[in-house]
Amino acid sequence: MVHYYIGLDLGQAQDYTALALLEEALWLGDQVDWDSWGVYWPEDVPRTGDWVSPSALSPHSALRALYVNYHLGRPPTHHCTCATWSATNSAPSTQRLLRA
Repeated sequence: MVHYYIGLDLGQAQDYTALALLEEALWLGDQVDWDSWGVYWPEDVPRTGDWVSPSALSPHSALRALYVNYHLGRPPTHHCTCATWSATNSAPSTQRLLRA
């Protein structure tokens, strides 16, 4: 199970090269007793029952939350943050994507 996906488009000789890094958010809904699954929330992460970045949790808790998401389910759509880099622009541009 992974939290991040990376893609590289080398393009043709006259095209730009593009790199995309996608983070799969975790659903931490209030319907699940996360403590019994071994998912411990840091003090700064609100318990609102929403999508959370895996980087907000410890590696162990993020892996357990992803396991619960895959096996018990989660809402059908969520937001995904995509950072892209272009060969002509060294600064990343971040976009919010709606995953259908």
